Amino acid sequence: MAAGGTGDVVWNPLTGEKALLIESAEGTGGARIVVDFAVEEGGFVPGGEHAHDNCSEHFEVLDGRITFLVNGEERTLGPGEQLTIPPGTWHRWWNEGEGEVRSRVRIEPALRFQEMIAVIWGLCADGHTNAKGMPSPLLGALFATRYRDEMRLRQPPQLVQRILFPPLAGLARRRGLESTLERYLDVDTHPSAEAGAGRLPEKVMKRGSR
Repeated sequence: MAAGGTGDVVWNPLTGEKALLIESAEGTGGARIVVDFAVEEGGFVPGGEHAHDNCSEHFEVLDGRITFLVNGEERTLGPGEQLTIPPGTWHRWWNEGEGEVRSRVRIEPALRFQEMIAVIWGLCADGHTNAKGMPSPLLGALFATRYRDEMRLRQPPQLVQRILFPPLAGLARRRGLESTLERYLDVDTHPSAEAGAGRLPEKVMKRGSR
C-alpha cells in the first residue's frame, strides 16, 4: 500500500494485484499492516521469488484459489485455507485459475512494507519494469538497496547483488532517480492508487500483460 491510511487502495496493472488497507503501519504503531488483497486471473507477484528477512506474511484465502511456491514446494490454497510465510523464506505466488482470488493478508512487523509495495507497484504501472515486474537496472538497484530490510529478490544471485547493487544505486542517485521512487509514496501522485476509496477496484490488469 502507499504510505496512507485505512481505506486507501493501490493496484498493479501489470500483475493484476490490488490491495485495500485495513490496518496501517501508523495505526498499529508499526506492529503490523493488514490488507484485503486480490489477484486477478493470470496475476502474479512482480520480480518472482523473494524473501522478507525481517517480517512474516500471513495469508487467509477468502475466495478463489492461489498457488504458492514456498522453498521450492508448490501449494494451492482455496477458500478458508491459510498460510504463514516465516522470515527469510523464498516464495512467490500466482493465480492460474478462473476468476479473481481474494485474501486477507497480515504483515508483522510492518517495517516499511506499505512503502515498498507502493514503490514496486508504481514502477510497474509506469512501465519501469519488464513483463515479469523486474525494474530496469538502475531503478532496480536503487529499490533493492533502499528496501533491503523489507524484501530480497532471489535473482540476480545474492553475490551479484552485494557487489553490483550499491554502486549502481549510487549512480541512480546521482542521476536523480530517487525522485521517481519518492513520487510513489504519496497516494495523490501515485499512478495506481486512490485515497479513501474503501473498496478494491474492478479489473485492473492490462490486456496481454500476463
